[in-house]
Amino acid sequence: MSPIVPNYGPIPKLEGYLEDAVKTNYWFYAIVFSAIEVEKYGCDKIRSHMTSLKAEPSFIEAILKRVNLLTVADCLLELKFIEKEEYKTITELNAIRNDCVHRTAKDPSIIGTEATKKYEPLVKEAITILKEKLDAVRMFAVP
Repeated sequence: MSPIVPNYGPIPKLEGYLEDAVKTNYWFYAIVFSAIEVEKYGCDKIRSHMTSLKAEPSFIEAILKRVNLLTVADCLLELKFIEKEEYKTITELNAIRNDCVHRTAKDPSIIGTEATKKYEPLVKEAITILKEKLDAVRMFAVP
C-alpha cells in the first residue's frame, strides 16, 4: 500500500513568490500567480459542485471555458463557498492583477516598501482562501 502524503498544489509556489516579494519588494509574480491559482481552483470547486448536481459534463465545460476571475468570484459567493470579505479580496486581487498585466494604471506600484505593506496581506489572504475555501491542498499516493 502506498503511503498518502500531502501535495500542497500551488501553495509552496505562492509562498515562495510571497517570500521573494517580501525580500525584493517586487510584487508582480506574487500578485499574478495568486490571481491565476484562485481562478483555477475556483473553477475546480465550481466544476465539482456542478458535477455533484449531475450536470452534463459538456455543459459544465462550456460554462467554465471562458470565465474570468470576477465571474469565478461571483459564482463562489453565490454558491456560498466564500464569504463577502473573501469576495472583496478576490475582486481587489483581480483589479491589481489587471493593472499590473495590462498596465492600465499609470504606475501599478508593484515595487517598494509601500507595495509590500499593501500587497503582502492581500497575497496572504489569497493563499488562505486557496487553502481553506478552494481545497488547493491535495493528497496523493506515493508510488
